[in-house]
Amino acid sequence: MKDTNGSGPLMATKRDIASILGKSSRTVDTLAVDGLPRTMVGTRFMYPVAECVAWMNDRRTYRPPAEAGDAEERWRQARARKWELEADALEGKLVPMADVAAETGEMVARLRGRLSSVPSKYAHQLAPLTKVTETRRALEDMVDEVVAELRLTGEALGDEDGDNDATA
Repeated sequence: MKDTNGSGPLMATKRDIASILGKSSRTVDTLAVDGLPRTMVGTRFMYPVAECVAWMNDRRTYRPPAEAGDAEERWRQARARKWELEADALEGKLVPMADVAAETGEMVARLRGRLSSVPSKYAHQLAPLTKVTETRRALEDMVDEVVAELRLTGEALGDEDGDNDATA
């Protein structure tokens, strides 16, 4: 599968679109005659994935008997949703849960490292303080400094607004 011009739709070969749609290559040929979207690229047809999935969602090739109605309709909708999700995944619109979990784990580890440095980094500043208000103000200043460091870390990691989730 490929993006034909860098900004166009994700295109698939006949074999790939058959796999995505859960059909055989021969059935894809039949569906193309019936109107399945395709484009000639060089010497072969390429299939725009999102358009093909939408076309299949709109197409009602199987009409269940009246008494089977609800179950068959739910099955048809589930099949259509599956195709939409597969197309979204192929187009990069979905992020695998494992990637999100790994990134979140890394952010938590960075946050834990920064916060665990607070006692050793600031203990000497708290030692001479005897009043609760002085101690509280000093701790607030220290937390503000750690949050500022985390914000800079977020910016260094490419977080555009510098408001990394770990700082919220």
